[in-house]
Amino acid sequence: VEAGPSQGFKCEHPDCNRVFRTKSGRGVHLNHAHKDWSDSRLLKESCPKAKKSRWTEEEKRLLARRVAALTLESESKILAINQALAPFFPDRTIEAIKGIRKKVEHQRLVSELINEITQKTDDPSSTLDTSQSDPEMERVEKNNSKDQELEIRTYIHSLADIDIVGINVKALNDICNKIMHLEKQALSEMIEMYVRDILPPNYRNKNQREHTSTKLSSKKMRRKKYARVQHLWAKDRTRAWKAIDADRLEKSEKLIPINILEPYWRALVTIETDAMPEDRKSESVRHDLWDPILEIELRRAFPPNKSAPGPDGITVREIKQTPVSVLHRIFNIFMVRGGLPEFLLKSRTIFIDKKKDPTSPADLRPISITPVLTRYFHEIIANRLRTVEIDERQRAFTNADGCSENICLLDVALRHARRTLGSVYLASTDIAKAYDSVSFKALERTMLLKGLPP
Repeated sequence: VEAGPSQGFKCEHPDCNRVFRTKSGRGVHLNHAHKDWSDSRLLKESCPKAKKSRWTEEEKRLLARRVAALTLESESKILAINQALAPFFPDRTIEAIKGIRKKVEHQRLVSELINEITQKTDDPSSTLDTSQSDPEMERVEKNNSKDQELEIRTYIHSLADIDIVGINVKALNDICNKIMHLEKQALSEMIEMYVRDILPPNYRNKNQREHTSTKLSSKKMRRKKYARVQHLWAKDRTRAWKAIDADRLEKSEKLIPINILEPYWRALVTIETDAMPEDRKSESVRHDLWDPILEIELRRAFPPNKSAPGPDGITVREIKQTPVSVLHRIFNIFMVRGGLPEFLLKSRTIFIDKKKDPTSPADLRPISITPVLTRYFHEIIANRLRTVEIDERQRAFTNADGCSENICLLDVALRHARRTLGSVYLASTDIAKAYDSVSFKALERTMLLKGLPP
């Protein structure tokens, strides 16, 4: 214990005037009387100020493209360009965006892009007439898709060769160097072979064992039951306790046969309906969704480690062993070929019980799990779709707690009715299999009406 000075050790909290004879005594007092304040102070001292990350060349080019597009769109529609740019750069502040826009290099790049865009629009062959027939509209869209494909090919070709030890990068460097001259079919075959080569070998997950009807001894059944409790406890303690309390650790042996499950769900998810969204087409087409993928987009969209593996059994941890620069080039080549290889489109479907002891396919909820690499690529595209405007009343598939928001609205309506002594009439509608029965044609038409390119 340290001996303090003649005046003692005064408490460091601004609202406390107590004095202690020893320094350790003051520390005990801070830990008990002002714990939150003391913890916050220690946290600030232990966490040094984070260094600001520099803007990469890819981010600068992307910012210049966005500024050029917004500048040409209409000054009357977009008064605050910096605020309009913020959603595209969530990791950057508005002040950081302003700083880049003030630089002469950025302004020169924006001017070049504006001239390039205006030259394309002045070309009669590139203008879009609203009186054109459907075949003519399709021809214009094909030309736009070819321009986007050429832009991505040029971007891939401009990337420097990868020099990494421990992974075969020579074949990928060769593909990137020859990409300007490769036909799409040859490019698809080469990238598929390369992806198969660098991914871990296909294996069956240990947890995916075939169901057998062999009767187990009571000792093995107890061990199996105990292992299931441990597995549930590690994942979710609440679920584990509910399972123990309801004595549901023993799964029902009456499994619904696959020859009953498959026809039921196949007919449901492939149903064609005449219901289509209203014809309110967007004023502009979002061709920027097919811009080249940047490395920073890969870092933002990386799936969590607990994400389940797909039918190939490859986990997130194994995908993380592949350098980001390699995945960056692979995903951009996927953009050029217009889709993923066939083997990455396969999925495994599991059925989760919706109620105890299910007896029919309707009592189960199917979940299809695609490979981790496929979900990784889809997450990047989904992040770009977050800027698409949707109805403000929608709660599903948004970055919001829809249940809490709706409960809050209901609570406000009920409180208002009690305060004004008014009546409230509520209607709740539950559409059976609403999500499962939406046709793919309706989804495609909705995306086109929202301005997404074909």
